[in-house]
Amino acid sequence: MKKIGMLCTAILAALLLFAGCSGGTPAQSVEKTLEAVKTSDVKTFNQYVSGDSSLFADSDTWGTGEWDLMHIMYQNLSYKVLETNVDGGTATVSAEITNTDFSKIIMNAMDEIVSATMAGEMGEADETAIAQKMLDSMKRAADSGEVEPVTETVNITLVKEGSYWKVKIDDNLLNALGGGNLDNVTNMMR
Repeated sequence: MKKIGMLCTAILAALLLFAGCSGGTPAQSVEKTLEAVKTSDVKTFNQYVSGDSSLFADSDTWGTGEWDLMHIMYQNLSYKVLETNVDGGTATVSAEITNTDFSKIIMNAMDEIVSATMAGEMGEADETAIAQKMLDSMKRAADSGEVEPVTETVNITLVKEGSYWKVKIDDNLLNALGGGNLDNVTNMMR
Protein backbone atom coordinates (compact mmCIF):
# COMPACT_ATOMS: atom_id res chain seq x y z
CA MET A 1 0.00 0.00 0.00
CA LYS A 2 2.87 2.36 0.84
CA LYS A 3 4.44 1.69 -2.57
CA ILE A 4 1.22 2.61 -4.35
CA GLY A 5 0.98 5.84 -2.33
CA MET A 6 4.61 6.71 -3.12
CA LEU A 7 4.06 5.90 -6.81
CA CYS A 8 0.95 8.13 -6.92
CA THR A 9 2.89 10.92 -5.22
CA ALA A 10 5.74 10.57 -7.73
CA ILE A 11 3.34 10.63 -10.68
CA LEU A 12 1.53 13.67 -9.28
CA ALA A 13 4.85 15.46 -8.73
CA ALA A 14 5.92 14.67 -12.30
CA LEU A 15 2.62 15.97 -13.68
CA LEU A 16 2.92 19.18 -11.69
CA LEU A 17 6.51 19.65 -12.83
CA PHE A 18 5.48 19.04 -16.44
CA ALA A 19 2.57 21.48 -16.13
CA GLY A 20 4.89 24.09 -14.63
CA CYS A 21 7.23 23.79 -17.63
CA SER A 22 4.45 24.20 -20.16
CA GLY A 23 4.06 27.49 -21.97
CA GLY A 24 0.42 27.92 -20.97
CA THR A 25 -2.45 29.09 -23.11
CA PRO A 26 -2.55 32.11 -25.43
CA ALA A 27 -4.90 33.86 -22.98
CA GLN A 28 -2.45 33.29 -20.11
CA SER A 29 0.39 34.74 -22.19
CA VAL A 30 -1.68 37.84 -22.93
CA GLU A 31 -2.54 38.24 -19.24
CA LYS A 32 1.12 37.84 -18.20
CA THR A 33 2.19 40.37 -20.84
CA LEU A 34 -0.41 42.97 -19.84
CA GLU A 35 0.35 42.51 -16.15
CA ALA A 36 4.06 42.98 -16.92
CA VAL A 37 3.23 46.24 -18.72
CA LYS A 38 1.14 47.42 -15.77
CA THR A 39 3.94 46.70 -13.29
CA SER A 40 6.84 47.67 -15.62
CA ASP A 41 8.26 44.15 -15.26
CA VAL A 42 10.64 44.09 -18.22
CA LYS A 43 11.91 40.55 -17.55
CA THR A 44 8.43 39.00 -17.59
CA PHE A 45 7.38 41.20 -20.52
CA ASN A 46 10.31 39.95 -22.60
CA GLN A 47 9.48 36.33 -21.75
CA TYR A 48 6.01 36.64 -23.27
CA VAL A 49 6.70 38.90 -26.26
CA SER A 50 7.78 37.74 -29.69
CA GLY A 51 10.60 39.79 -31.18
CA ASP A 52 11.61 43.30 -30.26
CA SER A 53 9.16 45.80 -28.85
CA SER A 54 9.59 49.54 -28.58
CA LEU A 55 7.65 49.56 -25.30
CA PHE A 56 10.66 48.85 -23.08
CA ALA A 57 13.38 49.48 -25.68
CA ASP A 58 16.63 50.64 -24.09
CA SER A 59 15.10 50.25 -20.61
CA ASP A 60 18.46 49.07 -19.33
CA THR A 61 19.70 52.65 -19.77
CA TRP A 62 16.63 54.41 -18.33
CA GLY A 63 16.90 56.73 -15.40
CA THR A 64 14.36 57.41 -12.68
CA GLY A 65 12.34 59.76 -14.90
CA GLU A 66 11.71 57.17 -17.60
CA TRP A 67 10.66 54.54 -15.03
CA ASP A 68 8.40 57.09 -13.29
CA LEU A 69 6.79 57.86 -16.65
CA MET A 70 6.13 54.15 -17.31
CA HIS A 71 4.54 53.73 -13.87
CA ILE A 72 2.33 56.79 -14.39
CA MET A 73 1.33 55.74 -17.88
CA TYR A 74 0.23 52.24 -16.95
CA GLN A 75 -0.83 52.48 -13.29
CA ASN A 76 -4.53 52.54 -14.24
CA LEU A 77 -4.31 49.81 -16.88
CA SER A 78 -6.90 47.05 -16.64
CA TYR A 79 -7.87 44.32 -19.05
CA LYS A 80 -10.26 41.49 -19.64
CA VAL A 81 -9.61 38.57 -21.98
CA LEU A 82 -12.73 37.94 -24.06
CA GLU A 83 -12.08 35.20 -26.58
CA THR A 84 -9.27 33.01 -27.91
CA ASN A 85 -8.97 31.48 -31.36
CA VAL A 86 -6.11 29.09 -32.16
CA ASP A 87 -5.11 28.12 -35.69
CA GLY A 88 -2.04 25.88 -35.57
CA GLY A 89 0.95 27.92 -34.43
CA THR A 90 -0.93 31.23 -34.44
CA ALA A 91 -3.56 32.48 -32.03
CA THR A 92 -5.70 35.57 -31.68
CA VAL A 93 -6.86 36.73 -28.28
CA SER A 94 -9.54 39.36 -28.14
CA ALA A 95 -9.12 41.56 -25.07
CA GLU A 96 -10.79 44.62 -23.65
CA ILE A 97 -8.10 47.06 -22.48
CA THR A 98 -8.88 50.10 -20.37
CA ASN A 99 -6.47 52.86 -19.42
CA THR A 100 -6.51 56.56 -18.65
CA ASP A 101 -6.53 58.73 -21.78
CA PHE A 102 -2.83 59.56 -21.75
CA SER A 103 -3.12 62.29 -24.40
CA LYS A 104 -5.30 64.29 -21.97
CA ILE A 105 -2.79 63.74 -19.16
CA ILE A 106 0.01 65.08 -21.37
CA MET A 107 -2.10 68.07 -22.46
CA ASN A 108 -2.82 68.93 -18.80
CA ALA A 109 0.89 68.70 -18.00
CA MET A 110 1.85 70.87 -20.96
CA ASP A 111 -0.71 73.50 -19.94
CA GLU A 112 0.80 73.59 -16.42
CA ILE A 113 4.33 73.95 -17.82
CA VAL A 114 3.34 76.78 -20.15
CA SER A 115 1.53 78.55 -17.28
CA ALA A 116 4.50 78.13 -14.93
CA THR A 117 6.92 79.37 -17.58
CA MET A 118 4.77 82.40 -18.39
CA ALA A 119 4.42 83.18 -14.67
CA GLY A 120 8.22 83.18 -14.38
CA GLU A 121 8.28 80.17 -12.04
CA MET A 122 10.86 78.50 -14.29
CA GLY A 123 12.81 79.32 -17.42
CA GLU A 124 12.47 77.64 -20.77
CA ALA A 125 16.06 76.39 -20.50
CA ASP A 126 15.55 74.66 -17.16
CA GLU A 127 15.08 71.16 -18.59
CA THR A 128 15.30 69.38 -15.23
CA ALA A 129 12.59 71.54 -13.66
CA ILE A 130 10.39 71.20 -16.72
CA ALA A 131 10.77 67.39 -16.76
CA GLN A 132 9.97 67.17 -13.05
CA LYS A 133 6.96 69.49 -13.40
CA MET A 134 5.73 67.34 -16.28
CA LEU A 135 6.06 64.11 -14.26
CA ASP A 136 4.42 65.67 -11.18
CA SER A 137 1.51 66.98 -13.24
CA MET A 138 0.99 63.66 -15.04
CA LYS A 139 1.10 61.76 -11.73
CA ARG A 140 -1.52 64.10 -10.19
CA ALA A 141 -3.77 63.70 -13.23
CA ALA A 142 -3.39 59.89 -13.31
CA ASP A 143 -4.05 59.64 -9.57
CA SER A 144 -7.00 62.03 -9.58
CA GLY A 145 -9.43 59.82 -11.46
CA GLU A 146 -10.70 62.95 -13.22
CA VAL A 147 -9.32 61.96 -16.62
CA GLU A 148 -11.78 59.62 -18.29
CA PRO A 149 -10.55 56.12 -19.05
CA VAL A 150 -10.73 54.75 -22.56
CA THR A 151 -11.66 51.15 -23.30
CA GLU A 152 -10.72 49.48 -26.55
CA THR A 153 -11.24 45.94 -27.73
CA VAL A 154 -8.18 44.67 -29.56
CA ASN A 155 -7.25 41.46 -31.28
CA ILE A 156 -3.84 40.41 -30.03
CA THR A 157 -1.85 38.07 -32.25
CA LEU A 158 0.35 35.38 -30.71
CA VAL A 159 2.77 32.90 -32.25
CA LYS A 160 3.86 29.58 -30.84
CA GLU A 161 7.60 29.52 -30.11
CA GLY A 162 8.53 26.11 -28.74
CA SER A 163 5.93 25.39 -26.08
CA TYR A 164 5.27 29.09 -25.38
CA TRP A 165 2.71 31.46 -26.83
CA LYS A 166 4.36 34.82 -27.52
CA VAL A 167 2.51 38.11 -27.99
CA LYS A 168 3.24 40.15 -31.10
CA ILE A 169 3.23 43.83 -30.14
CA ASP A 170 1.65 46.02 -32.81
CA ASP A 171 0.36 49.59 -33.06
CA ASN A 172 -3.23 48.57 -32.21
CA LEU A 173 -2.10 47.02 -28.93
CA LEU A 174 0.21 49.96 -28.12
CA ASN A 175 -2.64 52.36 -28.88
CA ALA A 176 -4.99 50.55 -26.48
CA LEU A 177 -2.30 50.42 -23.77
CA GLY A 178 -1.87 54.21 -24.05
CA GLY A 179 -5.54 54.91 -23.43
CA GLY A 180 -6.55 54.75 -27.07
CA ASN A 181 -4.46 57.68 -28.15
CA LEU A 182 -1.04 56.49 -29.32
CA ASP A 183 -1.40 58.52 -32.51
CA ASN A 184 -2.28 61.70 -30.58
CA VAL A 185 0.57 61.21 -28.11
CA THR A 186 3.05 60.49 -30.93
CA ASN A 187 1.97 63.60 -32.83
CA MET A 188 2.19 65.79 -29.71
CA MET A 189 5.71 64.58 -28.94
CA ARG A 190 7.02 65.46 -32.43
